[in-house]
Amino acid sequence: MLITWLVAIFSLLSICPRNEPVRLIVLVVLAVLLLLLFFNKQPDIRSLIVVFVLIRLPFLFSDPLLSDDVFRFQWDADVVRQNISPYSFLPSDLLNQNGFSSELFFKLNSQEYYSVYPAVMQSLFQAAKLLPSLLEFVFRLKIIYFITELLLFIYIVFISRTKQWFVKKFYFLSLLPIVVLEGLGNLHFEVLMMYLFFCAFNFYQNKKALSGLKTGVILALSVFTKLTVLPLLVLFVEKSKRSIWLCFAFASTSILFFMPFIDQNSMRALESFELYFGSFEFNASLYFIVRYLGFEMVGYNIIETYGIVFKTVLVLFGVFILIQSILFDGKNQKRLMALLNAFFLLYCFANPTLHPWYIIVPLFLSAFTRSYFWIIWSVTIYFSYFFYIDNAQIGWWLYAEYGILFIALLVIKKLLPNKIRFFLTKGEIQ
Repeated sequence: MLITWLVAIFSLLSICPRNEPVRLIVLVVLAVLLLLLFFNKQPDIRSLIVVFVLIRLPFLFSDPLLSDDVFRFQWDADVVRQNISPYSFLPSDLLNQNGFSSELFFKLNSQEYYSVYPAVMQSLFQAAKLLPSLLEFVFRLKIIYFITELLLFIYIVFISRTKQWFVKKFYFLSLLPIVVLEGLGNLHFEVLMMYLFFCAFNFYQNKKALSGLKTGVILALSVFTKLTVLPLLVLFVEKSKRSIWLCFAFASTSILFFMPFIDQNSMRALESFELYFGSFEFNASLYFIVRYLGFEMVGYNIIETYGIVFKTVLVLFGVFILIQSILFDGKNQKRLMALLNAFFLLYCFANPTLHPWYIIVPLFLSAFTRSYFWIIWSVTIYFSYFFYIDNAQIGWWLYAEYGILFIALLVIKKLLPNKIRFFLTKGEIQ
């Protein structure tokens, strides 16, 4: 009965548009509550895999309703098929050339931005183009995504079967609404990126020198699916032969994947990355406070200055974590997990733009810890979709999202013993 209800709720989620946030939030909350009941019954692996598949099937056959990034995916695929680097030209530069659809161009949300999608994603776009054209591009890409996600999920369960503390939480995280909705539903590749990271991390637990080769290849696939996994590379820093093999395999795989997609103008893509820190504003917390103070003090939006400071602080924090990882030499991953958790807290709370899929990396990272903070945020973050009906950057929904988050944080911090307080988590790899 619970499985039937879960499938029903996820089916309704698959057809919920972003301009109906009340319905969206209610369905997300119901899905999480049903998952808690489902896991309370201690399901076996077979039941978990069945549920994994069943709750994703409705999304396999539905259009992405909360994101329109898929149109840029299709545009990039068309660009590469014309033997043009997707990182070298703006869509507007190519509009009047043969082979490019004006209808598709006007659906893009990034007409004046260079592509920011790494080589593995570009390869998957090409794979979707190679499938029979009986289905639209979006559904061909979803089929590839679904098969890849399922195979990686089963493989992670298989190679992690002796680590029950990890597997149980990994199961739960993989079935959360945000993972299904933003992953297969809206075709955000952070989920595949993190699954590849988990594979690499498990391979690296093998102390043999040549295990670094396998780890390096898989880690490169993860990084060049989405770059947001880069901070987690500190978990692989150590002085050993296998780390040398890892670096060799990582570099070789990176070159192999990027060679077909780059030319002398590809560095232009860095301009698009700047926009994420100095132009876009959505669902921010700390930034909106600073922006208000900026208007009061200097009379204009200081987002460009804020973006420079934000990037600088992130880089300095990242360098600090890297130095710590070198000093630890692979021997204190508990401490590194705590530092990475703090890094992503800073990233999410200080970012001028915070879409739901941005928290998927720290959400999955919590599989290694006793933290439940990110699971709570994976629910409250959907208050941000009230923006699409209020059309205001700051509204009651923003206070609701962060208010509920901080209340939950304070209550659990007070009620639970130190070792499982998720806000001050010690990043325990048990």
